[in-house]
Amino acid sequence: MPLPTEPIGSIPRPTDLLAAMSAYATGGISRERLHASEDAARRETIASFERIGVHTCPGGDHDCTHSADVGYTGLLLSLFRLNVGRFYIQLCSEPDRPRVLKAAQEHYKPGQVLFIGITDRINPRWETPEEIRDRVLEATRIIPVESLGTTDDCGFSPFADDTSTTPDTALQGEEPGGRNAHGIQHP
Repeated sequence: MPLPTEPIGSIPRPTDLLAAMSAYATGGISRERLHASEDAARRETIASFERIGVHTCPGGDHDCTHSADVGYTGLLLSLFRLNVGRFYIQLCSEPDRPRVLKAAQEHYKPGQVLFIGITDRINPRWETPEEIRDRVLEATRIIPVESLGTTDDCGFSPFADDTSTTPDTALQGEEPGGRNAHGIQHP
């Protein structure tokens, strides 16, 4: 049975929004104009994905991982109470992935799909196909296959000023150089 695979949705900000953010920071545009640019970027991104889900991750800003202080178990209990069908769960950098998977397995409801992170988009080291395979197999031992999907951990642009990947490249699912949305290098 094939597993569904989707990008997490942390899409790089469009150039128009980056320009508006810069202009606002220097006093060139009003807060209202900035908010209008943000709203336009959100509408465009949502239209590109056309799905509803919730993403959680332990944070990657400034080498911080808040899940080291607050575990996923309590967070997942709250998240799975939401009336959504898809959950995108960061998992690659978690030190105890089986614990997180077991917590998810205990709290999700029938009909919900758990998309688990199998690649770390902000880590410059690419995962090997064997590492990705092993992460998927690890999840299938805990989560029923019919409720399981795969994704990347935190998307292509976890920070507002990240311009390393363009929105078009991220939505196409492949970066320049052949690395796809799940970190696999194409020949």
